[in-house]
Amino acid sequence: MASPTAPPRAVTAAFLAFLTYAATALASGVVVLAARPEFEDAVRASNLRSSPRLTEDQVRGTASAGQGVLLVLTTLVALVYLWLAVKFRAGRNWARVVLAVSTLLQLAALVTGERKHAVERAGFVVAVIGTALGYAPSSNAYIAAVRAARD
Repeated sequence: MASPTAPPRAVTAAFLAFLTYAATALASGVVVLAARPEFEDAVRASNLRSSPRLTEDQVRGTASAGQGVLLVLTTLVALVYLWLAVKFRAGRNWARVVLAVSTLLQLAALVTGERKHAVERAGFVVAVIGTALGYAPSSNAYIAAVRAARD
């Protein structure tokens, strides 16, 4: 069923903010790929405390596997954010709530001192803006109108 009205500007702006966040998640994947030496150094440092020790080829392979896993995860995060943004724009309150909770979890990770690169910090700022716009009065009215039209 089509929504009862077109999304207000606040919803459209929030939608664009969440799309931007999805793009920053993909950009984080690129940063992960560029951080190859750091991955190998981390594996080498861990290898000093393990027994048996990994060969240099195994260290490189482990670093590659770690990068691959992180790249897949950042891509999945981007796709989930894209899907949630589309559902939110369609007037689904549950998607707005999930996006808000996700943003709060990002805040918790930032506050706990987890090291973040500039792309991740920029994505967080955009997600906060999107969340705030998602709860603007016009967004609330739109969500309520969509819900009423469905019921």
